Amino acid sequence: MVNKWGNVIYDEFVRPVERVVDFRTEISGIRPRDLKKAKDFRVVQSKVAELIKGRLLVGHALRNDLKALLLSHPKVDMRDTSECELFLRGERRRVALRHLAAEFLGVQIQNGEHCPHHSRHEVKTASAAMSH
Repeated sequence: MVNKWGNVIYDEFVRPVERVVDFRTEISGIRPRDLKKAKDFRVVQSKVAELIKGRLLVGHALRNDLKALLLSHPKVDMRDTSECELFLRGERRRVALRHLAAEFLGVQIQNGEHCPHHSRHEVKTASAAMSH
């Protein structure tokens, strides 16, 4: 997570509650060794809930992140590039963040395996796209 200035305020790996059968490393960038010092799910869930309470969330497909942490957030306090009318395609189809970045900002992101710690760039991309 980053604040409105793009500074990282929380960046943790979460110990999975269930056994992971496929890390999809080529997409997620996560490897089993990354989880050796991962924090307990409930600890991370509680911290994220505390950090987002009363805040405006900006990102792409935020519902996926919230769902993964079993959290909710008022829709009125969310700015989600995956749901922004300006970026929807025919029949309200959502567009991947990497395509929005390329089309609107001329930036290449998420090319093959990407490091989870580069999520700050994705947040900045989503934020910049929303300001267009």
